[in-house]
Amino acid sequence: MMVRTVHVAGVLLSALLVSLVGGDSAGVAAEARMAAAAGAARKYQQAMLEKDWKTICEARTELLRGGSVADCLDRTEGLALDDYGHLRISIGSISEVEAAGPHPAGVGLRISLHEVDMHYAVRVVPGGGSTWLIDQSFVLDTSVGAGVEAIREGLQAG
Repeated sequence: MMVRTVHVAGVLLSALLVSLVGGDSAGVAAEARMAAAAGAARKYQQAMLEKDWKTICEARTELLRGGSVADCLDRTEGLALDDYGHLRISIGSISEVEAAGPHPAGVGLRISLHEVDMHYAVRVVPGGGSTWLIDQSFVLDTSVGAGVEAIREGLQAG
């Protein structure tokens, strides 16, 4: 009886892997891309809350940094910001976004800070290798919407 259970579990696991890898590899790749972009955005926002300027500057594209990482650090270190390290972050409304002006195509998403009810729209773009970088970030006016379309429109305009 034990052998049969293990065999059935193995067959089910194999079927699941085939459906994930072979059956819908484009879907799996898109999900992995979205997850990687969301992870980079979450890390960036946490660094913002903790005032970790080095991580912030390293996570931005050269365009958003306004030059090198060293230039960014020169401008940002020592900025007096309120302490928001305790806030909860969530990622939502995530989708592919087209290139716009100097901004390359990437992933657009909403970052929400729950305790203060603030929302940001962020463009995350592929960097070198498996790295994702923040290319645009702005406060999202939720009175006009906080879904995918509002994020795309804001990122296209900005």
